[in-house]
Amino acid sequence: MGLISRVACAVAILIGLNAAAFGAGQDSPDVTVADIERKLLQEDYAGAIQAAELIVDSTPWNADAFNLMGFALRKLARFDEAQRAYSRALRLDPNHKGALEYLGELYIQTKRMDEARGKLKELEAACGKDCREYQMLAEAIAKAGG
Repeated sequence: MGLISRVACAVAILIGLNAAAFGAGQDSPDVTVADIERKLLQEDYAGAIQAAELIVDSTPWNADAFNLMGFALRKLARFDEAQRAYSRALRLDPNHKGALEYLGELYIQTKRMDEARGKLKELEAACGKDCREYQMLAEAIAKAGG
């Protein structure tokens, strides 16, 4: 088999793998943050993680993808991995409102109320008490008795 044939075969395999991962019929192998969000809305957390991994592999500076990966991991109770994903999002964007809120929610779920309140203070500094993320985390802390 010649070099061109081997390359064509490799490309065909990669296209097939991508189609299998994201469903046949998808026109483009490109994955976007919107694709992750769609999977999250469908509660397809494993699919959302898979999509997020493709994005962060190709664009490791994408704080939104790390944040959404963390959300999906947290929903699957994979708390350590979720915390790492949120932390990566916050290293990339220290004022990422979504990552601050969701990490605070992870802290509530793992019974670390002091750390959750710390994320609430960081959210207040990032966007004030009127932003949605601050209000959502404040409500979650209050419901948890904290």
